[in-house]
Amino acid sequence: MLSKVGFRERLLEANGYFELPGGFLLQWGSGSVNAVSATVQFKKPFNVTPFIVLPHKISADNRYVTSVNYTLTSFRLYGWSGSGAAANIDSYAYFALGI
Repeated sequence: MLSKVGFRERLLEANGYFELPGGFLLQWGSGSVNAVSATVQFKKPFNVTPFIVLPHKISADNRYVTSVNYTLTSFRLYGWSGSGAAANIDSYAYFALGI
C-alpha cells in the first residue's frame, strides 16, 4: 500500500530505515559500545553523504555522544563526560537523514 503513494523500501525494526518519496532516506538505530569511540554502520548505504546524524546518549549520568566523519555506509561516534573529557559511549541511539 505504501509503495502506491510513492513510499519506497523500508525496514521497520529497532535498527532500520524508511525511504520517502523524492529519495529522502531516514535511518535510525541503537546499540552499546564499551569504548570512547566506535564506527557505527548504517543498515542501508546512502547515495550521497548524509545531511545529518543525530546521536543521543541513553542515560541520565551527565554524559553525551557526538557524531563525525559521515560516509555513505557509516559514521564515527564519540563519548564524552559532562566536563568534556572522553568517556565510554555505552548505550546510544541515532537518527540520520540523507538521500
